[in-house]
Amino acid sequence: MPAHTTPGWEKWKKMEPHRLARYIDPGVIAEVFAAAPGSTARLSQVGGATRFELAANVYAHLEGFGLRYDATPIDFTGHSTGEQRVRSAWEVHEDGGSCLDLSLVYAGLCERVGLRPLLVILRDHTLVAVALATGVEDARPRLGPVPGEETLLRQGLPADDHSMRAQLLARLSRETPQAGEYVMVECTGVSATQRLGGPTARLTFAEAVSAGYDQLAGGDLRHLVDPTYFHLQAGKGITPYAVRPPEVAKASVEAELGPIGAGRLTEMLELVGVTAPPRWNLAGLRRLAPLVAGLPTPQEPLVADAVRDLTEALVTNEFIAGWMPHVLTTKAMRQALRPPGAAPAATPAALHTLGDYLEHIALHHRDGPAGLRRWLASFVVNLAVDAGMDLDVEPVRRWANELNMLVDINDVARTVRAQRENARARLIVSLHAAVADDWPESLVGWWLLDGKPSEPKKEDCEPSQRGLEAAVRRLLEWADDEIQDHEPGLELEQVDIAIPTGLLLRWQPEEAEIGGRLVQHHQVVTRWGDRLWRDTRHVRKRFKAILQAASDKPVLWLDSTVAADLDGVAATLRNGLPDQAIGLRFHPEGQETLLDTVLEQSPILVWPERGLEADGAAVAELHGCWPDVPRSLTDAYRTRREPLLARPLAGLRAVWDDEEWLRFCRSFAGPRAS
Repeated sequence: MPAHTTPGWEKWKKMEPHRLARYIDPGVIAEVFAAAPGSTARLSQVGGATRFELAANVYAHLEGFGLRYDATPIDFTGHSTGEQRVRSAWEVHEDGGSCLDLSLVYAGLCERVGLRPLLVILRDHTLVAVALATGVEDARPRLGPVPGEETLLRQGLPADDHSMRAQLLARLSRETPQAGEYVMVECTGVSATQRLGGPTARLTFAEAVSAGYDQLAGGDLRHLVDPTYFHLQAGKGITPYAVRPPEVAKASVEAELGPIGAGRLTEMLELVGVTAPPRWNLAGLRRLAPLVAGLPTPQEPLVADAVRDLTEALVTNEFIAGWMPHVLTTKAMRQALRPPGAAPAATPAALHTLGDYLEHIALHHRDGPAGLRRWLASFVVNLAVDAGMDLDVEPVRRWANELNMLVDINDVARTVRAQRENARARLIVSLHAAVADDWPESLVGWWLLDGKPSEPKKEDCEPSQRGLEAAVRRLLEWADDEIQDHEPGLELEQVDIAIPTGLLLRWQPEEAEIGGRLVQHHQVVTRWGDRLWRDTRHVRKRFKAILQAASDKPVLWLDSTVAADLDGVAATLRNGLPDQAIGLRFHPEGQETLLDTVLEQSPILVWPERGLEADGAAVAELHGCWPDVPRSLTDAYRTRREPLLARPLAGLRAVWDDEEWLRFCRSFAGPRAS
C-alpha cells in the first residue's frame, strides 16, 4: 500500500482504464497543491478569460512546485505486468512522479477549477487533453455526457477504439491550439527532470502543448478516459480513493538476525573463541566486526566475511521493511530470490520471513562481495518492479550508497526491464489439426504483441515429428520477422505450444529441432490445445485460486490406484479444494481419458516422463520453484543433457494454462482447421 493512502488504495489494473478516475480527487489534489513554496498565489485565485488561459494558468501553478519527473519507461498495454502503481497526491508533492502521476494531478487541478480533462494513455506515456468547448458545468446537468462528443466518447470511454486517435487529432489545432475543441498538454513539462529524449529545462505551456500534440500524432493511443463523467455517475461506484496527509515522522525499522543467520554465526564464533553479542542487531554486528578481524586462526577470513555479509543483509532488511513492507508476500519473495544469471532453484522450505531470505542470500552467494551485491540488488529490484515501485527515489539511493551498489542496482534494473520488454512478444503454435494421437498435417500460428494476436497463419506439414518441427521453425521465423517489423529490436522469447491430449505423451516441444533445440533460446510453455473450444470460466477461477494460495503443498498428487477411478477423480476435482494444481505420480501411458478428465477441471497438470516417477526430489524441487514453474522447467530442460547440471525437475512434464492462455482461448474465434 503506497504511503499516505488508506487501505482501499490499489494498484491500477490496466485493463480497467475507467478506474483511473478513482485516483483523481479534485478536492484533495487542490488541498495538496494549494500554494507553491515561496508563493502567495493560491489555486483558488487561478483564473483566466478563456478555458485555454485557465488551463495555462493551472499548468503554471503546478510548475511552481518544482516536481521531479520519474522518466522510467512504463508499459500501459496491460497484458504483460497487468498492474501499475499510482502515487497519491501527497507522494507526488514530496517525491515527484511518473507521467501518469503528473497527469492525474494536473487533471485533478483542472477539474477543480471547472475544466474537463481527458486522460490520454499512449502505449508508454500519458498526456492530458483539456476540453476548450465545454467545462464541468456543461457535463453536470447531464451527469457526464456532453452533446457533440458522441463520436469521440461514450460513457466516459472511446466511442470507437479504432478511430479514437483520428477523432481526437481532428479536434486539436497544431498551429493555433486555443482554437481547437481540446488542447493537448505534456504534463511532464512542469518538471525540470530529464525527459526521455528531451531537455532538462521545464517546458513553457506553449512548448508543453506543442510536445503533447506531437506525442499524440506519433504515438500509439491505447485508452481515453473522461474522469469528470465517472465522477458525476452518482452511486455507480467510481468514487475517488481517500488519502491522508503524510505522517510527521516515519517509525524506524530495527531488524535482528533470525535463526538462519544467528545460528550460523553462533557456530562460527564458537570455533574461534569469540563471544556472541547480546543482540543480533546492526549495533551488535558492527561491534563484532573488529573482534573477528585478524584472528590468528584459519577460520578468520570465513568468520569476518560472514559478519560483513550478514551486516549488509540486515541493512537491506531494514531498508525493505521501511520502504516497501506492503509488497512482502511469499510469492513475491520466492520469485525475487533467483540469483542473477542463474537458473531458478527450489526455495528452501526454511525460508519464511524477509530476514530468512536475505540471510540465505548472505550465506549462499558466490564471487565474494561483488556476488553478494548483485544478488541483493536483484532481490530488491525484482520485488520493486513487480510491485510497480519507483527505484529512482531517495530511500533507494541512500541504501545503495551505503552498500556501494548503485552500479549493481542500475545494471540489474536495466536487465529486468529488458526482460519485461521482451515479454511483450510471444508466439502461439496450435496443433489442433491433429486427429487422435496422429501427427498433424498442418499447424496454425499467431504472434502476439502486448497481448493482441495477429491474424492466424496456417502452415502445412508432413504428418510426422520431423515435418511438425520443420513447420514450427517456419512459424518461428515468420513471427520473428513480423515482430521486428512492428518493434525493431524486440526479441521473441516465449513460445507457447498448444498440444491436444493425444500428442501430450508423444512429443516434447522444447526438444524440437529448429537448427538447435527450441529450448536453447526460447521459453517454451506447453498448453492444452483442446482448451480452445471450451468454456474457460471455471478454470480461470481455479488458476487464480491456485496462484493466490500460500500453501507449501500447491499440488495434489494422485497415485495410479486413485487415478484408476475416473469417476472418483472427476468428483475430487469438482468438490475438492480449488487452490491446488493436479499432479500424477506415475506416467499415464495410454490414459488420455484421464488427462482429459483432469484438464477439463484443472488449468495445471504435472506428470513424470516415461519410465520415471514423481519422486520426493522432483516433487520437492517443483514445490520449491512454485509458482515460477514454466520458467523453472525451461531452465531444467535446457541443462538436462549436462550431467553435472541435470536436475530432478527435468523429469517432469506440465500443462500450464495461465491467464494469458485462458484469455486467448476465450477470445478465440477462428474456425477449427480440418
